Amino acid sequence: MAAPVAKSASVDVWNRLLDVSDGDGLAVERLIFQARGMVARRSSDLYAQMGLAFGLLLRGSRSEAMPHIDAACRLRVGGSDEDHVNLAALLTNCGRLDDARSVLDQLLHRVGNRVPDICGTAWLVAFMSGDLSLFDRAAAVARVSGSIEQDFVAMLRDLELEDAFREHQSTVMNAAGSHCCYIQARVMTDPDDGFLVLGIDLFTNFSEDDQIDLYGQIAARQSDIVGTIAPYVGFNICGPKFPQVPEVGI
Repeated sequence: MAAPVAKSASVDVWNRLLDVSDGDGLAVERLIFQARGMVARRSSDLYAQMGLAFGLLLRGSRSEAMPHIDAACRLRVGGSDEDHVNLAALLTNCGRLDDARSVLDQLLHRVGNRVPDICGTAWLVAFMSGDLSLFDRAAAVARVSGSIEQDFVAMLRDLELEDAFREHQSTVMNAAGSHCCYIQARVMTDPDDGFLVLGIDLFTNFSEDDQIDLYGQIAARQSDIVGTIAPYVGFNICGPKFPQVPEVGI
């Protein structure tokens, strides 16, 4: 996600949500409170709708966030390229990968590398959907080379695991996508064997028991996937990134 120049109070709320320190749930609640007031005063404010949706997702209130994401999708018409990148990132975090890819497809045809974080957002969509052609397009548009993410993709292709990767990611997102509130994905080097691994944290609105159950459902489906993809992709099912705290002092 990109942090636009703060030209309005709603953009400032969005930027502050991007920078909330881990564990500071009260800061998230305060920003939700502010964004909710902005939406009440002016429902046509794109960043008020996106900021409210993002804050709600961070605390695990996915169903409450969805109407505001839908409103943002309607309001994006006429928005800047940066606005579209941020909307695509928001859609990705709640598991709406097809919608995110649709937004990015339009941008990748025209924007080049001038939009902050277009590559990072496109790569997140590509990794979560298993669509490595989108990864290639974003890298070419942004003129990126020599990154660890590109090394990971090259490794999958060298090992002839591209189809297995796509199937694995489809399995994960078919099971977990409708519960996603926030996604973190990063490529790391395995400390023991030295190969590259994609680590994924899926933050949901689930209790600990439901998290374990969802993880089990996904693991059971993984056994049907052709190809040895397991050593190269790991995922965690988590609860909300910022569990809701009592609205004291807001």
